[in-house]
Amino acid sequence: MASREVGDRRGAGLALGGENRYKWAMRSRRISSPLPYVERAAIHDLMVGGNLQKVFLVEFRHPVDVLSTLEGFRRVKAVGNVNLHHSLWEREWTMESLTATVAGMLGMDPQDGSFLFTGVNMD
Repeated sequence: MASREVGDRRGAGLALGGENRYKWAMRSRRISSPLPYVERAAIHDLMVGGNLQKVFLVEFRHPVDVLSTLEGFRRVKAVGNVNLHHSLWEREWTMESLTATVAGMLGMDPQDGSFLFTGVNMD
């Protein structure tokens, strides 16, 4: 998949497609997808706990059924792979609070997405 730089406004909210949706994204890079059910895919750089986090987010044209090893079967509008910096591993997060934090920073309702949290950098 090809990557296209959408912009770089450090500290200011950046939106794809003219929307002011990704209010906490420092930078977002759209990823092209040939799949007809994908609305958009992008890697978003977010600051969480003073550390740069990368989120690979795939948004669907219509809600889809997914199987999450964390949450079981769900119907969602988006799925994301979240790079959680190792310095945040020892913080007292619950999965609910972590999901709510990331979803909120992406301008999403936490119920609309399913996330995988990993130490792997998205780049």
